[in-house]
Amino acid sequence: IGSELELRPLGAKRFSCQVVSFVAPERIDLEYRGGVIEGTATWRLEPAGQGTRVSYAIDVLAKGRLVALAGRILDLNTMHSLSMQAIFRNLRRELFPQQNETQRPSTGL
Repeated sequence: IGSELELRPLGAKRFSCQVVSFVAPERIDLEYRGGVIEGTATWRLEPAGQGTRVSYAIDVLAKGRLVALAGRILDLNTMHSLSMQAIFRNLRRELFPQQNETQRPSTGL
């Protein structure tokens, strides 16, 4: 609890992400603040067969004129979803380096 990351999105003002709660082995709660994003997020870990299902839920408000303008032009929800899919793919690669990218492990990742 209290660990903090500074995030620097391309073309946007940096913001921070802090761990505010940790319930092992079930949940990690985060708080985003500063810059263009403010709000909360939760990583959940649930048993799934012989593995673990990992999910991520976010409740944030994007702030600033640039983000508002980008939101009119771009689908920010889809962009965030694609970013999270990449994070999960990378996590899968780190956890299961012996498996081919096309194979899906029994963890639910």
